[in-house]
Amino acid sequence: MTLEGAVSPRPGSGTPVVRGKFLFVGDAKLHLRGVTYGTFSPDGSSPGFPTREQAAADLQAMVASHINAVRVYTMPPRWLLDLALEHGIWVAVGLSWPDHVAFLDESGAGDTIVQGVRENVRALGAHPALLCYVVGNEIPQEIVRWHGRGRVERFGRRLYEAVKR
Repeated sequence: MTLEGAVSPRPGSGTPVVRGKFLFVGDAKLHLRGVTYGTFSPDGSSPGFPTREQAAADLQAMVASHINAVRVYTMPPRWLLDLALEHGIWVAVGLSWPDHVAFLDESGAGDTIVQGVRENVRALGAHPALLCYVVGNEIPQEIVRWHGRGRVERFGRRLYEAVKR
């Protein structure tokens, strides 16, 4: 994959790391050309994703369009990351939880969310196609106002640390 004449590392060639305002894999700068992928109507096999055959065709079409990264909003099945690796596409996985509504007001809700995030991360581990986990994305502004920025930031930090562990 090229962008501005530079060859970008493919999944499986190492773990992306942040250096300043850029991503690198080893000594090579990672140039991303990404799209969102999903969420889809359930087909019965992997809720929120198309069939494996359809996903393979979609990823092939992305490669033909010089796409090298996708952002999914729900926890993907492992086979999707395997297909992405085969096609040379990085995957940014959104770690969502149900009911962003006043989640810090309910006793134990924060613990339940953190435990769910841990379980999701364990399911995929450090898959070589994994670009990143997106933690606490799209918390509605009303919820931030209700709980206060500090509480939401502390909870976001707690989620981040759970993913890192």
